[in-house]
Amino acid sequence: MRCAEAKSPGPGRWSALECAEHVAVSEDFLFSQLIEARPAGVPLVNHQREAGILARDADRTHPGVSPEVVRPIGRFPTLADALRHFLQSRDQTVRFVESCAEDLRSRLTTHPLLGPMNGYETLLLMAVHPHRHARQIDEIGAALRRP
Repeated sequence: MRCAEAKSPGPGRWSALECAEHVAVSEDFLFSQLIEARPAGVPLVNHQREAGILARDADRTHPGVSPEVVRPIGRFPTLADALRHFLQSRDQTVRFVESCAEDLRSRLTTHPLLGPMNGYETLLLMAVHPHRHARQIDEIGAALRRP
């Protein structure tokens, strides 16, 4: 592991490697939730909630708490390993979406922090989540470069 990848900008803050691990593991977790989602019978559309998911993940001013199941614990030795895992997982997600013919708003799952979600909301979260942590990694780099 390269030192810079694992260096944290301070107590209680993640390193770039920990962020990448979290994103990779979150992709797997959310995809499994999507695949295991139960049918709701009718589409459950909540445009306000969908907009909230997009806005929440774009907002870095309010740090979130990670669900225990996707917290970094050293699953990957390097940033490259975490990235490779994420890209393989994301490819699986993309293939699923490209072949899915059903309205995923009619499938229900539960997020450990956000509670009940439909499949479309889960996909929205999966789409924006890596961007949030990419910004976090930028913040980590900036903090580590400060004197």
